[in-house]
Amino acid sequence: MKLDILPNNYCFTLEDLTYDYNLEVKTIKKGFYFNGWSIPRLMWAICHPLLQPYLAYFCKHDYHYSKKCDFIVTRLEADEILLYDLCIHNKAFWISAYIAVRLFWKRNFKKDLPFKKG
Repeated sequence: MKLDILPNNYCFTLEDLTYDYNLEVKTIKKGFYFNGWSIPRLMWAICHPLLQPYLAYFCKHDYHYSKKCDFIVTRLEADEILLYDLCIHNKAFWISAYIAVRLFWKRNFKKDLPFKKG
């Protein structure tokens, strides 16, 4: 996945990202704007929000939360897809992250991030 990472730690996809969803291939178009993993800066020493192995998962999750998502996905489905993707790597840690997402990010569902270039 090719990205442009802006100084404010937001990202743009520089190419289309394709993935499987319910036996269909879905595409996140080039130019999608997302913020990696939204966690307090204090936590960045433990787990930076732009960790390369996970950026595609965070991009997919932010896409599902956005108005740009061109198919119906519930907030619970979006969060469970993220949990599934992340648990492949480190189950206990990512279950904690999933709980945080479920508790604190309801207000961002189907909202687009404000664009702040630079």
